[in-house]
This record gives sequence, structure tokens and C-alpha cells, in this order.
Amino acid sequence: MKFCSQDMMRFSPIAFPALSRYQKEGEEYMTLEQERIVNLYGWLSIAILAVVAIIFLRRLVFNGLRNLFCHTYKPRGEATDIGFSEVREIFGYIPSIQVRGFQYPLLTCDVSGLKHTGLIGWKDPGVPYSEHNIIYDLPKADETLVTCEEEKSESAEGDCTKLFSIVKEWAD
Repeated sequence: MKFCSQDMMRFSPIAFPALSRYQKEGEEYMTLEQERIVNLYGWLSIAILAVVAIIFLRRLVFNGLRNLFCHTYKPRGEATDIGFSEVREIFGYIPSIQVRGFQYPLLTCDVSGLKHTGLIGWKDPGVPYSEHNIIYDLPKADETLVTCEEEKSESAEGDCTKLFSIVKEWAD
């Protein structure tokens, strides 16, 4: 008895695409017209698979590379006359460390250049920020800051070793 085995998963050797030449020798059951249509469908399945693979790879690879190397930012909204420092809910990045046993973080930078101390993000009532700043705990650290600032103003080539970061604000 001759029949069409459509179990392509167990067919050996692998029978993809489905073509008439994969009929077992001596067990051919297709007519010439059936062989032609099977071959057409087999090669059409390869073409569809190739198109889908190209579309998938294009989206995955091309769009991924484009996002890495091309400008994709599109601004939204309108510019306003409200300055960054004027918004009370926004804080600047001020280097600090949280130490167990201290209610407030310890500042690890010179904040004397800030016009609006609200950028720090916290306030210890009645206590100046210098009490929470570790740059004043090192001997001569504040003198080094003053010396570095003077060297910069005198010549642009001054060699100055900075111990801590300096945070400044240029408000309009």
C-alpha cells in the first residue's frame, strides 16, 4: 500500500524543503502535476522563510546598531524660563557618603561654590554644611583648596593636586 507520509520530523535524511525528490525510491506515488505543485510549494516555503528571516534580522541587527550609533533623541515639550536651581523638588549630585550612626550624609566635596544650598537635597536645621563636610577633617585640606583656586586665577598652567571634588553652580 502506498501513502503520503507527512511526518517530516522523523524522515531520514531531513526532507526540508518538501520536494518530490524526497520520495523513497520505488515508492513514488505522486503524479507529474502533484510533483510540480509540491516542488512549487517547497521552494515557496524557502522563499517565505528567507523573507521572514531577513525582516527579523534587519529589525534586530540594523535597528539595534542604528540605536547604538545614531542620534535618536527627540525633545518633547517647550523650554521654560524656570532655572534648574529654582525647582525645589530637583537636587544636584553632591558627592557624599552615608555613614552608620550619622543622621545626615557626610559631604565629600567643597560646596562653597554653591549659591543655592538647596541643591544638596537635605538640611540639618541650625547646623552649617561645613559641620557635615569631611574636607575640613583633614589638616590643611581647606588651605589646599584656597591655594588651588589662587593658582588657577593667576595662571592656567598651575599644577595643583586636588584632594576632593569641587561643586560649583553658575546661576543666571
